[in-house]
Amino acid sequence: MPLSGLEDADLVRAAGELGIPEQADQVITMFRNIYECFMKKDCDMVEINPLVLTKEGKVLAADSKITVDSNATFR
Repeated sequence: MPLSGLEDADLVRAAGELGIPEQADQVITMFRNIYECFMKKDCDMVEINPLVLTKEGKVLAADSKITVDSNATFR
């Protein structure tokens, strides 16, 4: 929800839908950080591709793209 933030239950469900329910805590942290970046920096887009699960069970953003609204660059 853009204005009210992210709910833990929705993020846990997202982890399950990504096929990594055991890493739900990492998904929650990552998605909250992405959301915070998006909102605070007036982003047009924050894209993570690919999202990687290591052999050790860590969720990593292997690559990303971020674009900021050009009208917000003065901040």
